[in-house]
Amino acid sequence: MLDKYSETQKVFFDYFKNVSANGHLSHAYLIEANGVSYASGVVYDLAKFFLCDGKYDEKICDLVDKGNCPNLRVIGNDGKTKKNDIVSLKTDFSMKSVDNRKLVYILFDVENFNKNTSNSLLKFLEEPDDNVIAILLCDNAMNVLPTIVSRCQTIRLINDDNYYESVFTSLYNESDGNYSDFVYEKVNNFFEIYLNIEKYGSSIIASSDYYNIKDNMKEFLVFGYYLYYDVLNYIIGRKVRCSQYDIDIKNISEKNSIHDIIIKMDILNRFIFDFNYNVNVNLFLDNFAICMGSV
Repeated sequence: MLDKYSETQKVFFDYFKNVSANGHLSHAYLIEANGVSYASGVVYDLAKFFLCDGKYDEKICDLVDKGNCPNLRVIGNDGKTKKNDIVSLKTDFSMKSVDNRKLVYILFDVENFNKNTSNSLLKFLEEPDDNVIAILLCDNAMNVLPTIVSRCQTIRLINDDNYYESVFTSLYNESDGNYSDFVYEKVNNFFEIYLNIEKYGSSIIASSDYYNIKDNMKEFLVFGYYLYYDVLNYIIGRKVRCSQYDIDIKNISEKNSIHDIIIKMDILNRFIFDFNYNVNVNLFLDNFAICMGSV
């Protein structure tokens, strides 16, 4: 079910493999598609994973594929979700399943829910049932009601087509000159800062160079997410995208376990989300350095 993502979505795969093995499933997961074209397939496979209790069951998977699984509800795959859809979902899931298996529901395009629909969903999430698991799909978690996000475990999919260079597209549109030279300069600058965070930890806050990224902070954070994904690729023997920096990526990999890299990617994911809600830029950068330096 999820094995097909062991290479393309390593973080996603490892996370659910571990929580399933430890029996620490959450009641709600927000899957951030991040432009991945097959994201809908990911959430259906995740639903199968939950419904089969992590062990492949051909009958259940076949029912899901045919849209006839009694323990699964799918809402919004037609792009239209209303408050009444959530209310009906509550009613449908108010009783235990006949076979005592988990009940799973998938909600598409959560970022496009109106206020009434979002509030109705929020009430549902606030009173979780032990036997019910929610899978919410959005393209960008920053556009989802923050109180909904706070009640979910957020997993960001990796989009291999959205690597380094695309991070700087919006910045380049405001600039003059050669795009390749522009990207090279930005990559060098951001890469050096992350290397210094690895070397000096939270003490980097004493460096004035660190705060020069304030105007490009969102790009800096997204770049960091892709950088540590490249480090993860290097550790597990896959091709890295920013190959001209393979020596530095090797050095970072030698200082971090896979567990450390996943934690740092989670920190970056959280700060990317929090970025739009912060007003004190210096404090935001201080906190980021402290969090990254503590791993």
